[in-house]
Amino acid sequence: MPSELNFTTTLHSIVILNFTVIAYPEPQPSDYVWKKCDVEESNGHLQCFPLVDEGHFNVSIVDLTSYLTISDFIQHDIGRYVLTVQNGVGNAWNQTFLVVIKGTHYVSSIFS
Repeated sequence: MPSELNFTTTLHSIVILNFTVIAYPEPQPSDYVWKKCDVEESNGHLQCFPLVDEGHFNVSIVDLTSYLTISDFIQHDIGRYVLTVQNGVGNAWNQTFLVVIKGTHYVSSIFS
C-alpha cells in the first residue's frame, strides 16, 4: 500500500519531489503523471489536476526516476502532490507527497 511522504519547506525555496520505480517493462515518459491536489471548499473532497512543465513547475524523468521541481514555492503550492506511474502491466502506482510550510499545519479530508 502506498504511503504518503511528508516534506517541510519554507516560502520562496526550491522544492524537488522525486520517486524511483522498479518496473518491467520500463514506463515511458508519458506514463509518469504528476498532479496537484486541493480540497474543494464546497464539498470537502480532494480534487487533483495534472501538472505540466511550465511556470514554476518543472517535470523531468531520468532513467526510472521522475522529478517535480517547484521553484519559488509559494503559499498556494502547499498541499498534496500525486505521482501516478503505469507501464501497461497491472495497476498504476500512486505515490502521494504532502508539502507544507515549516511551522504550519495542513488539514484536509482523507486521501483515497
